[in-house]
Parts: sequence; structure tokens; C-alpha cells
Amino acid sequence: MAQATEETLEKVFFHLECDAEGYPPVSSESLWATPIGKGLYRLENVPFFAREVSYQDIVAVETVDGRHWFKEVIEPSGSSTLRVVVFDISYRHRVIERLRQYGCSIEVSYTPKLFSVEVPKEAPYDEIIDYLNQGYESEELDYEEGCIRHG
Repeated sequence: MAQATEETLEKVFFHLECDAEGYPPVSSESLWATPIGKGLYRLENVPFFAREVSYQDIVAVETVDGRHWFKEVIEPSGSSTLRVVVFDISYRHRVIERLRQYGCSIEVSYTPKLFSVEVPKEAPYDEIIDYLNQGYESEELDYEEGCIRHG
């Protein structure tokens, strides 16, 4: 997480829709966010399931029963979000280290084989996708693009 402290962070919740196969396995996801005023928040996590948002996006919320629910992205950060699942846990460390070499930030989920990836706007997105495609073709991993901001 960025420079925010636990005292200044609040949760922003996202409604999720499951597909026919039951993915994602939850109906909502919450991300830590810094309130910046006028109902706007800066996201401080890389989402695991929420689509079309990324780390450091400025978002508007609607507060219902004390919960801040995502409404829309006001200012995109420029980062993209990927989700990666490795089929063999021993492969995870190698993939994470390679993605970090590209400048990506990683968050590992409660399911150790799944992690989310923040690809900063300066990172070589096409090279990262080529690397992940190699892992996909060798049946070591699968990935999805949750939010693409790279042109």
C-alpha cells in the first residue's frame, strides 16, 4: 500500500456478478481507500475480482447503511490490473519475481495460487503479456485482464 496509514483508510465495496461457472467465488469485494473529500476515494489495493478499476484510481462512492459502494471511476491512475493463477504453487515465486522486475506490484490472495498484479503505466505491458502467455502455453498459469489502461 501507498503512504496511507491504517487510521486514514476506509473500505470501498464493489458488487460482483458471478458467471455460469461461479466465478468470482464472492458477490462483493472491498478495497482499502484513502478518502480525499467530496465523496471521492483513492484506491490503495490491487483488486482481485473487481473489474475496470486499478490501484490508485480516484473513485466516487455511494454510501448505503454506512458502507461506501463503488459508483464510478473519476480519475484513472493509468495502471492496468491483471489476475494470475498458478497451477503449481512452486511456480508462484518465480512468476511474482519476474513481474516485479517489470515494476509491477503484487497482492497475494487468501488462495495462495491466486494473485493480483498492478501494472504501472510506465511498465512494458506487451512484454508482460508475452511472458504470461508463455506460462499459459506451457500450462503453468492462467491470467485475466481485469482493467486494461495501456494503449
